[in-house]
Amino acid sequence: MSPTFNNSKASTPSIMIIAYLGKNVKDYCKNFLRYLEELDLTCPYCSGRTNFHATYERRVSIQGIEEELTIQRIICKECRSTHAVIPDFIRPYKYYSTCDSEAALRDIEDGIPFEQVETAASISTLRRWAAEFQEKSRQAAGALKAILFRPLLPKIFANWKENYATVISKPAKLGMIKSALVFSPVVMTAFPSLVR
Repeated sequence: MSPTFNNSKASTPSIMIIAYLGKNVKDYCKNFLRYLEELDLTCPYCSGRTNFHATYERRVSIQGIEEELTIQRIICKECRSTHAVIPDFIRPYKYYSTCDSEAALRDIEDGIPFEQVETAASISTLRRWAAEFQEKSRQAAGALKAILFRPLLPKIFANWKENYATVISKPAKLGMIKSALVFSPVVMTAFPSLVR
C-alpha cells in the first residue's frame, strides 16, 4: 500500500528576503533580532503577515574570513510559505559576500586579468561571476529600456491599437517595427542607443 499525500495546495518555493540587518558582521550578530523586529515583513507570495519561524547557520566568506551567521526564517500566516531573511551584505545561495564579489567584478571591469584579481575566490568562480554579471546587466538594460520605451509606443505608432494584432501575428512585419523605431524622431532624440 503506497502512502497518500495531501496535495490540496501546491508547495511554493522559498524566496529569500534581503534586508538591511546591520552594517557589518559584528553589528549583524549583535543586533539582527532588533533590526528584524523593526521590519514589517510580509510574504513575497501573498503579502500576508508573517511570524518568526526558525533559524539556521550559514557560512560566508567576508574579506577572506569565514564567518558563521545565524539566519532567521519567517512563515506566512496566510499561505504557510517560509522565507529566509538575509542581510544585504551576503548574496542568496553564495559563499562569498556581496562586497567581495563586487570588488572582484570591479577589478575585472577595469581590465585586470582573472589570474591577478586579489580575492580568495578561484579563477573559475571569477569567470562565473563575470558571466552572471554580464547576463544580469543585459537583462536589467533590457528591462529598463522596455520601461522607458513603453510610454513612447503610442507616439511611434499612430494607429497602434489597429495595427498591434497584425504586427504581433505576422513575424515578417517585425521589420516594420524596426523601421518605425529608426525613423521615429521621438525615439531617435530620446533614446539614440535603442535604434542602433
